[in-house]
Amino acid sequence: MPTLLRSSAPVAFSPWRRCGHALVVALSLGLLVGALDAAPAGSASTDGAAPRSDSALRMSGVFTANLPNTERRNALRFTFNPRFGDLGKYDHLRIPVGLRYGLTERWEILGDVTGYVSHGLSGTAIGTELGLAEMHLGTKYNLGERVLAGWDTGLGIDYFGVLGNPPSELIDGLEHVMPYVTFSRYLADLPSVRVFWSVGGDIVSPSHASGTRKENQLTDDAFLGSAGLVWDLGSLHATFQTDFGTTRAFGGSSNDAVTFRPGLLWELPQRWTPTQGRWLIGTGLRTTLGPDGTSSSLSVKVRVDSNLKHWWRRHFN
Repeated sequence: MPTLLRSSAPVAFSPWRRCGHALVVALSLGLLVGALDAAPAGSASTDGAAPRSDSALRMSGVFTANLPNTERRNALRFTFNPRFGDLGKYDHLRIPVGLRYGLTERWEILGDVTGYVSHGLSGTAIGTELGLAEMHLGTKYNLGERVLAGWDTGLGIDYFGVLGNPPSELIDGLEHVMPYVTFSRYLADLPSVRVFWSVGGDIVSPSHASGTRKENQLTDDAFLGSAGLVWDLGSLHATFQTDFGTTRAFGGSSNDAVTFRPGLLWELPQRWTPTQGRWLIGTGLRTTLGPDGTSSSLSVKVRVDSNLKHWWRRHFN
């Protein structure tokens, strides 16, 4: 059963302070590696092209792995991803919106904010409760094949923090700083299949707000690992991901969790989409073996990505 987490930090503590620290670390990391290989000034990409970043395949509940590729230089992407699954679980609907920008051909930064609003399908009237719940800042740099011959390598860091005082059921009440290094390559005999693996960590601390621990969630400092594959079949992508986490190395507890995620992602043809942009439909099965036993869930997600520069030029230039 979910467990309510209450922070020992005073309510007056501002999440922006820790957020600022994480942002400084992220930008410093990016500047350090970005200085090694800045892209030429004339290498800007086509605005209408599909997102090149491997995070374009990431979708909560379906595929969550960090892969090395980054967004094209000067590409600015807007992401809108309402969590419609909340309608049957919570009194509120979460609405994440985000931006992703390619600083160079190898370095990207990102940020997103999750808002919430009461949907009116339960005891709370529609629209009477709304606000901000979480934020995410991150950066990633593609090192190419400098680390392992034949393996594309990415180095990144993410920060997740709480905003305001959202309903405790929507957040875990923790702040996360998550550095990682990730590797991927296409198989020589099966060039449409990409295998990947990554290692990283999760440095957690209490936030100013109460939260609810999700089933089999690790809430202490943890070592993380991931491995799997992506099989590209045109507009269809079959994925399989295995995640492992343990608090034995760095945390004050001895908990482990292993998660298996088979999934399918389908990029809708442009003629079938109701609006401009990239529409992605995903479905995935998640099975976790962790400190609370075995848990499983099935997710169906829809995500829309839009190129802001392309939209701006079409409407205002």
